[in-house]
Amino acid sequence: MNKLTLKKLSAIALFGLASTTNIQAGTTGSVVITGTISEVVSVSVTANQNSFSITPGVAIDDQNLASLSINSNDADGYTVSLSSSRNGSKLANTADDEYLTYSVSYNGGSDVSLSTTPTVVESTSTQTSGAISRGLTLDISGTESVGKSAEAYTDTVTVTIAGK
Repeated sequence: MNKLTLKKLSAIALFGLASTTNIQAGTTGSVVITGTISEVVSVSVTANQNSFSITPGVAIDDQNLASLSINSNDADGYTVSLSSSRNGSKLANTADDEYLTYSVSYNGGSDVSLSTTPTVVESTSTQTSGAISRGLTLDISGTESVGKSAEAYTDTVTVTIAGK
């Protein structure tokens, strides 16, 4: 016999043995099901009126800077922090030699003192039930813009969320 025929006969013999062997099964069986929910801790920032005209001597009150969407399923809660790229609540001109002091408030609360180090503005020991909305508003006093150069003044406020 050649090798191919031997292989065919061996395969047939093995199949025949497997099909005639009785496999004993129990009367019950079980399977353990484990599903793990991924942690979701996120913030989404939608800019609103973040670019605007400043009239010297005229105050800006409760300017709607941004809408925030906060989401956390961390069972221990979460914290939200704000920080400023300019190390304080100030808008700087292009040359970085003139500043406008401003204040922001988080979700209608009191003014937040900003720096490059994040300042906690919300801390909770519970998770959200889906995304929740928060807001950022801006105030600039009227006297702050008097005597300043006519140009753009900027700062970047960073919003950070962390699970506990």
